[in-house]
This record gives sequence, structure tokens and C-alpha cells, in this order.
Amino acid sequence: DGKGKGKSKSWEPEGPPDHIEEVGEAMHNCEDELIIKCTNERIPHFNARLFLENKEEIGKVDEIFGPINSVYLSAKMGEGMKADSFKAGKKLYIDTMKLLPLARFLPMPGGKGKTKNSNNNNSNNNSNNSNSNNHNNSNSNKNNNSNTQQQQQQQQQQQKQQQKNRKNNKHPIKFALFF
Repeated sequence: DGKGKGKSKSWEPEGPPDHIEEVGEAMHNCEDELIIKCTNERIPHFNARLFLENKEEIGKVDEIFGPINSVYLSAKMGEGMKADSFKAGKKLYIDTMKLLPLARFLPMPGGKGKTKNSNNNNSNNNSNNSNSNNHNNSNSNKNNNSNTQQQQQQQQQQQKQQQKNRKNNKHPIKFALFF
């Protein structure tokens, strides 16, 4: 009692999900797998179960490929299902909880590391100064606050520009997902 922390239910078959939404349309089969054109804005998890509209499970997501503005999936078919039995254009569905936002796979603005006007550097400098310099410290804090506001405004402008570029598909990004 109480030894294991994991709650694995791998031995229990999963029932149909509460909510499903369209993930894409069947295109054709390839080596016993079904190729699907993703029509959803969000990106599916690997190994997420795929369904027909009546929530009948047909298989699982195997690969995700293509440029970020034109995503495709390959699906390993479940027992008793054959990829060549699906007509082109057949709508396929996925559990809504098994989709991730596209933004998760896009580069984040700014990059890693601290900014030039890092608060950590200022606090170290302030602790080394004597109390007689408090007036100077308050002025430098005001300058740092205005610099921080300028940086935030620049970041917001960069984010808006990136969103415009994504909408116009000017910069298609290829990606692969690994979980």
C-alpha cells in the first residue's frame, strides 16, 4: 500500500473522448498508413487517437510533417482498419484535449539570457553603494523603469509584426514535434 506513485492505466482501454473536433481530411494511403491534411489551426500530439465523426477510433497520429502553414499527419491504423478504405476528403476527428496551439512551435522573441539592463545587476550595484547615494539610486531606478518600458514596447511591436508575418505566411517554418 502506498509504494507506487504512478497511476498507470495502460491496461484499461480508453473510452471515447468527451469532445472531439475536426483535425483534417484523408488524402491517400502510403505503406499501410493514412496521410491526412491538417485543417485545424492547432497541432495534434503524437500518438493522439483519431476518430470518425461517430467517435469510432480509427488509429493514432504517427508523424507530423510539412511547413508550419500546411501541416500533414500520417496515421497508424487501428485493428480492423485499412488506410486504403478511406476516401480522399473524408473528415477525421481528434480529442480536443490532444491539440496544442501553433504558437508553441514558433520561435519566441528576444532570445535567451538576461537583458542589458537586468534588475539583478542594478540590485548588486545598489547594495555596494553607501546610503549617501540613495538620491542617485532613485534616479537610476527611474531611468531603468523608463528603459524597461521602452523595451516592453519594442517587444510588443516585434510580436505584432511577427503575427502579421504569420498571417501572411511570408515565412513558412518547417518543424518536427518530439514529445
